[in-house]
Amino acid sequence: MNPINSSRARLLVATIGLAMVVGCSDESVRVYQVPKEQAHAQQPPAATERPNAPTAHVRWDSLPANWKDRPVTGKMRAAEIGITGSGGQEAELVAIPLPELAGKELEFVNMWREQINLTPTTTAAIADLREPLSIAGNPGQLFDMVSDKPLAEGQPKQRILVAMATIEGTTWFFKLTGTDELVAQEKANLKGFLEKVELHAATEDDPHAGLASAPPTQSPPPAAPAPGLPKWTVPAGWTAATPGPMLLASFDLSGGGGKVTVSSLGGDGGGLLMNVNRWRGQIGLSPVTGDQLSGVTKEIDVASGKATLVDLSNNDRRMLIFVVPHQGQSWFYKLLGDAGAVAKEMDAFLQFAKSAQY
Repeated sequence: MNPINSSRARLLVATIGLAMVVGCSDESVRVYQVPKEQAHAQQPPAATERPNAPTAHVRWDSLPANWKDRPVTGKMRAAEIGITGSGGQEAELVAIPLPELAGKELEFVNMWREQINLTPTTTAAIADLREPLSIAGNPGQLFDMVSDKPLAEGQPKQRILVAMATIEGTTWFFKLTGTDELVAQEKANLKGFLEKVELHAATEDDPHAGLASAPPTQSPPPAAPAPGLPKWTVPAGWTAATPGPMLLASFDLSGGGGKVTVSSLGGDGGGLLMNVNRWRGQIGLSPVTGDQLSGVTKEIDVASGKATLVDLSNNDRRMLIFVVPHQGQSWFYKLLGDAGAVAKEMDAFLQFAKSAQY
């Protein structure tokens, strides 16, 4: 079993730790989306409860006409905004607060580049990708990435803008994702929004945490897990490899043709639908809707309860992802490779994932 290097361990523990602190069950999470009250208003507007959001929250005076605030769909998100453009184009802006992660830009940039099928960049090259900007009156940086080609046949190229700043111990990520044309058009709006936005990473009982009535008493959040890997049985013939950014373990299949990786995030890791569409994009498939998830997922019993198997194929490429929720975390076991190699190793892969003792 390969040890996790200290840098990756600190990054993982910080990410999981905050995700668990801000809520690992629906019963313990009560956060409010509180657009900043207008200066002319005599009374503060009623707050909209956001039961799926983290304790951190975002305030603003107004949004561009084609931006619409909407309920968050993942526990790691503090805000979520839908953006529409001409010809039915759509984009999404999400705000995600994580524990202080200054200096980890390369890992995150390469993760975002992977989402639109770009090759990883390097420490030396990342400076050319960085653009300074102001976020809530604090110095921040913006990364602009566009796919080399459409992720699926007949679809436009995709663009990702990510602005980030570390403020009072919290690193805020504002990620704008959508079609190349629309996201490029909204870049100026994003900069204007970020200059005036107000960010709060306070707990719910802080007087600045929202405009709604006080939430009920909550139990203390569970502590973050110690760094390390579960105990598992590695199939014969698999060879341990050096994990990439944000990964805990990696194995090459016997005979080549594919790779198995393991990663983990707090809570639901951003939600099944979002992850499925990210994985689909990695092998050139178009996104699906929530109603279509059942066509690519299957529920499987494991020792800790229920797990989800995602099975995706495109021509000669196939991807299996086994998602195991366990004590406020989501563990992701991913097998990607040639369709024949994946089919041959499928049973061994499932046994490997099921054998994990957390």
